Amino acid sequence: MTVSTTGIDNLHTVGRNGMHRYNNMDHSMHTGMLAVQNTLGAHHVLWEVNEGEEYLEGDKKTKAGQLVPEEVLIRTFARMDKLAFATAIGSVSGLLFFIATIWLIIKDGDVVGPNLKLLGQYFIGYTVTVKGAFIAFGYSFAWSFLFGWLFAYVRNLFLALYIYRVKKKAELLSLDHL
Repeated sequence: MTVSTTGIDNLHTVGRNGMHRYNNMDHSMHTGMLAVQNTLGAHHVLWEVNEGEEYLEGDKKTKAGQLVPEEVLIRTFARMDKLAFATAIGSVSGLLFFIATIWLIIKDGDVVGPNLKLLGQYFIGYTVTVKGAFIAFGYSFAWSFLFGWLFAYVRNLFLALYIYRVKKKAELLSLDHL
């Protein structure tokens, strides 16, 4: 670095604070890379970064990419299908208990599933048999279906309330400009 009468040669300030201008992060990084190349002998004009019309955020002319806020909310916060979610949760849960029971039957041995027999306390008629595996599938499918549907319903309800609140807030804020 050499000092001249006009300032310090080969000193480049970059970024938002160094150039005292608003740059996006990618523009600031690009300016820094060009500054490094300048210290190695290149002659880039750092003030030309972020000057092209495609970078100016206020002058975007594309109407196709602009959506009304309601469409953005609909795409962002899609509702959960209660029936599909409940069926998936019920099926996975039912298969889990069915396979666990069948596995104990196939495994066999002196003691066949004393812990899994405790499911008989909750699933009436359940035993560690093939018939019991189907009973466990039915009960666990039904209860998991119910909880899955309830979860999706509550999630959709809170999501709808949130969207309603955001829309009302936006409407109130739009009245401030009158």
